[in-house]
Amino acid sequence: MRPMMSIQKKIAKLKSQDDGVAAIEFGLFTPVLFFSLLATIDVGMAVNERMLVDQALRAGAEQAMYDPGSSTVQSVVEDAGRLAFNVNGSGGSLGTMTVNVTEYCACPSASTVQVSCSTTCTTSAGGAEAPYKYYTVAGQKTYDSIVIPAMTFNSTMTVQVR
Repeated sequence: MRPMMSIQKKIAKLKSQDDGVAAIEFGLFTPVLFFSLLATIDVGMAVNERMLVDQALRAGAEQAMYDPGSSTVQSVVEDAGRLAFNVNGSGGSLGTMTVNVTEYCACPSASTVQVSCSTTCTTSAGGAEAPYKYYTVAGQKTYDSIVIPAMTFNSTMTVQVR
C-alpha cells in the first residue's frame, strides 16, 4: 500500500507545480504573433504600393489638365511610375505597372457618350456648343504578397478639359 501512496503524493505534487507554464504559453502564442506581424507588414506594403500607383496616375491627370495630348500624358505617368515600378521594361524594383491613357470627346449633355472632337453638340436651349475633351488615365499593378493573397490594383482617373 505504501507504493500507491507515494505515487498519489507525486501526482498531487505535479498538479500543484506551475513551473514552465509561461514558456508553454509563449510557445503556443508565438506562431500566432509572428503570423500577425507578417500579415500587418504585408498589408502595409500593399497599401504603400497602391498609393504609389495613385501618385503616378495623379501626376498624369495633372498634366492632362493642360491638354498636351495622350502621348505626353502617357510618358508623364510612366516617368512617375518608374520611380517605384517597372514600366515598359525599365524602372524600380516593386514589380510591373501597366499604364493606359485614352483621350476622347463628349457632349456636355451626355458625358458618357463619346463623339468626334470636331462634332458640334446641341444644347438644351437649341444652341451649338463644342464638345468637352476628356483624358482617362488608368494603371494596373499586381501586388505579390508575403502572407495575404495577391491583389491587383486597378486605378482610373478621368480629367475633363474644356
